[in-house]
Amino acid sequence: MDVKDRKSVERKDGTLTKAFTNYVGIGVDARVTYTVEKIRTPYACINKMLYACVGFLNLLRPIKPIKKIISSFTESTGGFLSS
Repeated sequence: MDVKDRKSVERKDGTLTKAFTNYVGIGVDARVTYTVEKIRTPYACINKMLYACVGFLNLLRPIKPIKKIISSFTESTGGFLSS
């Protein structure tokens, strides 16, 4: 039986396995959308090309390590979230 047909899959040892997919965003999609919305044109075709170009350029941009983001956030909140 195909896995797509069932929510859970029974293995040979009798245990059940469930497939789970979750989206984990790191802000690249939001950065691309924000940039394109700032320079949006009335032409859908040009907007789609903008999404492609800005998205590609953002793939090349380095992303801040999560530790730096968290430490800057905890410093801005006065150590409220620091452990």
